[in-house]
Amino acid sequence: MDRIEIGGKLLLVVASLAVTALVIEVSFWLFARSERIYPLVYYETDEPSLDLWCYDEHFAGTPDWDLRRAHPYGKLTYLGNANNDSTLANLLPFKVPNAIEMRRNEEQLRERPMAEFDAQNAKIVLVIGDSFGFGQGVRVAERFSHILELRLNQEHPAERYQLFNACVPGMNIKRIAKTMERYVEYFARVERVVYSFTLNDPFRSGRLLEMEKELADFMHLRPNVGATRFLAGRNSYTLRWFAARLERQQISRDTIAWYRQLYKDNLGWTLTRQLLSRMKKSCADKGIELSLVVFPVFYQLKAYPLTEVHETLGAFAQHGGIHYVDLLAQFAGKDERDYWVHPTDFHPNSRAHRE
Repeated sequence: MDRIEIGGKLLLVVASLAVTALVIEVSFWLFARSERIYPLVYYETDEPSLDLWCYDEHFAGTPDWDLRRAHPYGKLTYLGNANNDSTLANLLPFKVPNAIEMRRNEEQLRERPMAEFDAQNAKIVLVIGDSFGFGQGVRVAERFSHILELRLNQEHPAERYQLFNACVPGMNIKRIAKTMERYVEYFARVERVVYSFTLNDPFRSGRLLEMEKELADFMHLRPNVGATRFLAGRNSYTLRWFAARLERQQISRDTIAWYRQLYKDNLGWTLTRQLLSRMKKSCADKGIELSLVVFPVFYQLKAYPLTEVHETLGAFAQHGGIHYVDLLAQFAGKDERDYWVHPTDFHPNSRAHRE
């Protein structure tokens, strides 16, 4: 075989590899274009007490309104998005047409007007917590607090129950405790306090506080930064796709370790236990039952990595005489994607609230 023939075959191999690489790159480019999923987007309406939280066509639920059709809101003004993505500024509403109403009462809560609560004749159940109890991504009528109110009144027709939902997204345990004290005092007669507890509620300090900035928290699909920065200026969609997924796997491992560490012997967990104990005592002194209702993180439910965290919480609650309801048993072994509001928003959807 002469040099010309060898060179020709090598050239053919190189050309074949180049064509293959080009085909792969084009495939990932097309995939990247078709994969575009918008995060949660916020719009302001003409009504001061009403905003819309909007999702694209991947939304898993029933919206209050479809913005592609006639709606009563008039002009909608873009407020922002869950990822703080500046490229989405002034995104047209029809791109994220599934609108959930976020209507606030005079207390700035997603709840009925205060005048509708009859503290003298009704049994008031106070629900406290953050975005899970708030019902991010679900209609008011689909929140577990609303469903529970209907169920209690059906099962106890001689009584009248009203559940007051004081949950606010992003609220930490210290603010949640203050919220409890405020509305226990406001209503004077509260039958029970239900704390909708999520696993990221404990105090954190030091290294745990620093770690949080780089984690996913399993509440939203956060945009990756490490891999994309490493590949900044490079135009390979193939490399970006693989790098983003490798980074996401590492972030998930770090996030699991962070959650576990929240419940180890550290200052944050000590402060959390002390505050929960004070909340229990404050309720008991007023003849109120405190229930700690714990949601799982909707991540890898078939091989759930945070079972030991639930066990730690349960042991603490039992030791402290706190009524403990662990919802992990309700969801363990199932597909977490069935319970997500959206592929980028892992808050419990209407099915999760209902079950």
